Amino acid sequence: GFDLICDLFDDDADDLLEYFEKTWIGEPKRRGTGRKKPQFDHKLWNIHDRVVATVPRSNNSVE
Repeated sequence: GFDLICDLFDDDADDLLEYFEKTWIGEPKRRGTGRKKPQFDHKLWNIHDRVVATVPRSNNSVE
């Protein structure tokens, strides 16, 4: 999916897309298939479980 979206951007956005891939998605492995682990684990920033459990999504009580 990410590769398809990247094709829609101009070359000017390459640095931003590279940062996003390296930090949040994980770079493609050089050998074989799959991706390396991202800098931040998906469990850290995924709020699906919190939404299902109806608990706050952040520590900001104003939301």
